[in-house]
Amino acid sequence: MIVRISNAYQFPSNFTNPDALYSNDMNNELFANLKRGSLNVYIWMDMFSDSIDFLKSKFEYPYNPWKKYFTTSLNKIQATERTGGRIFGYILTREHGLYSFEVKYVGSIELWISPDTLPSNAIKCKSAMTKEVKYFYAYLKSEKKQYIELIYASEKAGEIEIRWKWKSTSYKYIDSDCLFPFVNDTVKIVPETYNPLPLLLHTPSSWMRDQFHPFDERNTLFSIPPIDFSQFGTSSVFVSCDYKPAIPSIDTSLKLINSYPAKTLLSKISMGNNQSVTDAVISEELKENILALFMVSISGAYPAVHLSRLMNMERLNDDHNGDLYLIEVMVTLASNSSKEYLLSHYVVLGHKYYPQSQFCHPTNMKIRRNTFVHILVTHRNLPQILREFVQNMEQVYDETRDENFGVIIVNYVIPQFNVTTLLRQSRLKHWTVIDIVGPWTKVGAINLGIDSVKNSDDIIYTTDLFIYNPSRILDDIRKHTFQGYSGFVPAIFYMSARFKQDTPDQPKGFYSLEGYGLFSLYKSDWIILGGMDSIKFKDKWGGEDTDLTNRVLRTGYVIFWMVAQDSYHQPHSKSSLWDEDSR
Repeated sequence: MIVRISNAYQFPSNFTNPDALYSNDMNNELFANLKRGSLNVYIWMDMFSDSIDFLKSKFEYPYNPWKKYFTTSLNKIQATERTGGRIFGYILTREHGLYSFEVKYVGSIELWISPDTLPSNAIKCKSAMTKEVKYFYAYLKSEKKQYIELIYASEKAGEIEIRWKWKSTSYKYIDSDCLFPFVNDTVKIVPETYNPLPLLLHTPSSWMRDQFHPFDERNTLFSIPPIDFSQFGTSSVFVSCDYKPAIPSIDTSLKLINSYPAKTLLSKISMGNNQSVTDAVISEELKENILALFMVSISGAYPAVHLSRLMNMERLNDDHNGDLYLIEVMVTLASNSSKEYLLSHYVVLGHKYYPQSQFCHPTNMKIRRNTFVHILVTHRNLPQILREFVQNMEQVYDETRDENFGVIIVNYVIPQFNVTTLLRQSRLKHWTVIDIVGPWTKVGAINLGIDSVKNSDDIIYTTDLFIYNPSRILDDIRKHTFQGYSGFVPAIFYMSARFKQDTPDQPKGFYSLEGYGLFSLYKSDWIILGGMDSIKFKDKWGGEDTDLTNRVLRTGYVIFWMVAQDSYHQPHSKSSLWDEDSR
């Protein structure tokens, strides 16, 4: 095995204009000598859906296709199964007036046409459906190029056939002389992670946003300044206590943390056994009683602190050692009632050494909001998915401006793709690429990533390339991972491999409540555990997460297991995941 490690080194991007992809001044080669007779075609694989919204929600859409080529004809374009795509460029007509486009395709189709050459002015064409034929209507201007784009998605393989007619003439195929490509795809378009802001025609509908990214105030708790109690003196709110919840027996399910408000990811989903997923805190009365008792304690120690509203409450039920609560409230100060602060605190109620109505604070659970977090993934043979992961991490950085996190990519090298270049061109401030040449072993790769972290006081979070990470992930990791005490395991929503937008009452996926594939621990605790078991799982994949969970519990650590808000696993095929050939 040959290992090469590259660390973060930033250099400015040559492309700073968010509209540059549509400007001739970005790269003259892209737009020069584009002769008539063809359109650009971009293809994305692993769709598992006939929803165009699903395609538009992918990070690599619309500028980083899995495949790209020119088509000289719209007569019959072959679309393979589980693909989505863009067919785009310019159209030039000889006659002015209302045109009707006839599109035959088994799947979803959108047609966008601009009144001029600018994609930003494109308008979605009105349509009508007759069996498997869809008709679109648009006014076209004679002898003037107009931007045109067809977006499609389907689970099934089939042909896309497009014809048009003007006024009362009959439908006929579009002459290639009427078509012009948009960009010259024989040269590199832009750096691999460079993505201008999406235009209207490339933006998912509000339905998709509301379903997969529902509004939740907790998603931005990381941006709220915490209250600083040091300004009020040294008085203590809660007595300290040694606390660990009852550890489940080995090879049994963990207890899922309950929360208030209940986590919502797709209101119409259900688990595989058709039982609804809920993690609500047990009743409204209990929540009110806990909150009232908590604020009485706070105001007794700090009279100047006033409750504004409850943001989040989490409960780990334990009849033996007391119930553990994470309580997060917005508070104001008497000196300035217009400015809100976040108060986040762990407390135990029902501890055996204290009265049933008295909170105590577990000594090992002090939240550190600035602990450095390393997000660790392994990669082999999935360049498009890795691009998507990096872009997801860029989104996390853009929204949080958190300087205390980075990514570690353990990369099994393929000749066609340079991961170090990808990271250098990204907006991420901290990253490490570990290039490996040798046989594939997931567990061994994870251990290499863990070993690369030098600071024992950093957190390492192992995750998967196919998982979308919301910006709150860093906050969740820090609030549930405690050094020498606990690890954090989010329960992820797995999107259905048959995701359909037009069947709102059908399950859109399921929560994985049987595996513990995502795991965060401090580096010092990874050392104590000896990392992943690279001997037992050297040549196989599966069961390594349960093995790690059991070893964590045997060590006497706590595992916080909770539904991950606004996070999901995208469906994908297993083609080329582990074989020798690249995509």
